[in-house]
Amino acid sequence: MIKDLLRKENIEFKDDPQSLENASKDWSFVSPVLSKLPRKNVELVVYPKSEEEVVKVVEIALQEHIPLIPRGGGYGTVGGLIPLRGGIIVDMTKMNSISEDEEFIYADAGARFNANFRVYPTIWQKATVGGYFCGGSWGIGSYEYGVNWDQVVEVRVVNPKGKIVTLRAVSYTH
Repeated sequence: MIKDLLRKENIEFKDDPQSLENASKDWSFVSPVLSKLPRKNVELVVYPKSEEEVVKVVEIALQEHIPLIPRGGGYGTVGGLIPLRGGIIVDMTKMNSISEDEEFIYADAGARFNANFRVYPTIWQKATVGGYFCGGSWGIGSYEYGVNWDQVVEVRVVNPKGKIVTLRAVSYTH
C-alpha cells in the first residue's frame, strides 16, 4: 500500500535488502548503551528531492501509521538511525543544494560540506548539513568557530504533522 502511494506521488524509494542495509548503517554499535537497543527491520528507504516530497512522505506515514527515521549523511554515531519500531528511512541526500550571498549560506539537509562551512575538515567527506547538525555537531572546529548550531540563523523543517515550520534564532538581528 505505501509503495503505491509513494509511486503515485512520484517519490523515489528502494526496498531491496542491500539498499535497506546500506541506509541503516551507523556507528551506534560502538556504544555500550546504543548497541544493546533492539532493532527492527525497516521497510523502505525514501529519497525526497524537495520539501514538498518530505511533506508527502510524512503525510503518507501518518496515514499508514508507519514510523519515520530521518537520515542525513555521514556516520550516525548518536543512535538516530536505530529503527526501534521498524518504519521508513527518509534519506535526505538528494536534497543537496547550496547557495550563498554576501551574508549567508543556504543549504538543504542533504548538502555536503564545502570549504565555506566552519567544521573540522574530515567531516566534509561524509557528513551532510542536516545529519551533522542533528547529530550534535560538536566537533573540533567548534573550539575555533563555536558550535555550529550557534551559527545557524534559520532552519526550515517538516514537523511530525507534515507541516513546514521555520525556526529562527532569537538573538539574531538583521
